[in-house]
Amino acid sequence: MKAVLFCGGKGRRMFPFSTYRPKCLLPIGNIPLLKHWLIALQEMRIEETILICDPVEARQFRGLTEEFPFSRIVSAENRQIWEALENLCSEQPVLLANGDGFLSVLDLKRLLSSYEEKGNSILLNQIEDFRSTECICADVQDKVVSLYGHPRAHYVNAQSCGVAIIDNSVLRYLHTTQYGFHKLPCGGMPDSSFYLEELLQNALEHQIDLHPVFVCDYYTDLNFPWDILKSNIQYCQKIVQGQQDQRAASAEISEKAIIGGNLQIGERSVIEAGVIIEGACRIGNDVRIGSGCIIGKNCVIGDGSQVLHYAKLSDNTVLGNYVKVGFTAEISGVLFDYVAAVHNCEVYGVVGSYVDIAAGVQMAILRFDDQMVSNTVLGKRYVTSLTNGIFIGDQSRTGVGNIFYPGVKVGYQCALGPGLIIDHDIPDHQLVLPEPQPVQIRNWNSGRYGW
Repeated sequence: MKAVLFCGGKGRRMFPFSTYRPKCLLPIGNIPLLKHWLIALQEMRIEETILICDPVEARQFRGLTEEFPFSRIVSAENRQIWEALENLCSEQPVLLANGDGFLSVLDLKRLLSSYEEKGNSILLNQIEDFRSTECICADVQDKVVSLYGHPRAHYVNAQSCGVAIIDNSVLRYLHTTQYGFHKLPCGGMPDSSFYLEELLQNALEHQIDLHPVFVCDYYTDLNFPWDILKSNIQYCQKIVQGQQDQRAASAEISEKAIIGGNLQIGERSVIEAGVIIEGACRIGNDVRIGSGCIIGKNCVIGDGSQVLHYAKLSDNTVLGNYVKVGFTAEISGVLFDYVAAVHNCEVYGVVGSYVDIAAGVQMAILRFDDQMVSNTVLGKRYVTSLTNGIFIGDQSRTGVGNIFYPGVKVGYQCALGPGLIIDHDIPDHQLVLPEPQPVQIRNWNSGRYGW
């Protein structure tokens, strides 16, 4: 069987992490999302995997195709994908998938079993946390009746995960499938992009059966920056929490450290006396965790990172490679590679690579009414349990004493001055400085103290 992954989506809604990085290369548990896919497809014994990506971004995928020789790159812009598929999918069957969805190999294997038993099959999500008007959904009885683009909730009962295994009975409609999506609520306004579900809906309208397989493990469609938080939490809770104990021979773990769960620790890593690890933890190579640090449950710490001087990581936190956390810093969320967060800072959200978090920075303190905070993306408001996080793009730096209101996003390569209160989004490439205040000078002496 062949697999085709669509890897071209950057996603304007993913600001500030979409400036140069395709969504399918965002890290989940310190592993690029696309690598999760390739590992799963390798386990499923897929013979060949084709990565369809934008020609400008093709270079970013070469390292993965070298690591997984059964994969190769095909460059195609969005409006060329159907034509590319016609050339690629003459054989059958084929697994077609959007590369920006995070799901488990267990559910992919269930999809494969459904295809082998029943024929054409699609993976669907029935979990209640999706908004039907924001995605492509399905009306499912015993089989899929129809696929709808951004419908009202009463028309549908499941969300498409953008993954299907199909044969030539569906592939024969490739040459008549259009860009955009035509099965819509009255007044809907789709764009003219490529949608896998348009091919499947085309086949449904020609009485081709499509069998539903519902997600039973986990699924996140990475569209928004808080989806990085969601998918990493799923990784920590589903994968790290269930891991086996595995300790490299060269790792050093003090007898005075408290380890509260199964530990995976790499070569030459050190856990010093007085460290408390409250649950399962995955630690890379050459990591140092210093005395007095507290690591919450189900955390991930990447290669070469340091957690020192009474720092604290909250449950389900992921630190990238070569991250430095120290001096009573409190971290919750996801830090990409090469982040420095020290000197009594409090971080909650997603922080891009090479970001410098200055002393005394405070992030995402709750509103006075303790309600969930809305996050505005492209003029539209969204509210979830994670939208109050802070999202900082790569290679930016904060100023001493910055305070970030919940839900703020800071762009790529920005610099913030000291003492700022950041209460709205900042675009890429901005220098933000406080307005100078007049200095008041008055007489002062010991007489003020009664001498």
